[in-house]
Amino acid sequence: MTQNTLTQAAEACLQHRAVRLSRRETPGAPEETRQAARQYIRAHETVQALSIRHRLDGFMHQHGAELAAILAPELIHIRSLPAHLQHRALDRATHHLRDALASWLATGNGINHESCAVLNAVGIRPDKASRMDSQQQ
Repeated sequence: MTQNTLTQAAEACLQHRAVRLSRRETPGAPEETRQAARQYIRAHETVQALSIRHRLDGFMHQHGAELAAILAPELIHIRSLPAHLQHRALDRATHHLRDALASWLATGNGINHESCAVLNAVGIRPDKASRMDSQQQ
């Protein structure tokens, strides 16, 4: 995934947000507003997923060998295992990562979301009004 793809997804997200806002101002168009809000939220989820993937790829490029070494008890010989056992080993490794992250957060460590310019441009999460618009019946 390239930064260009992430930038394109962010631009599409911002366009969907603008459409949602214009539909919201159109009287008597609740279905159009709901559809526009849903498209915006899907576009936002795409930006989030691409951003996370991009940043994790960078992290793994820098620290993947060390992380694999830490998780070696779960991952050793993974390539020689049948697919179902590979999946199980990755599940156990993921469990360790989830526990470590939960523990790190529980100790009061903060989350620096300012370092992600693209997500800051579109918003870390879709705004509450968009979520409400997407659920209107």
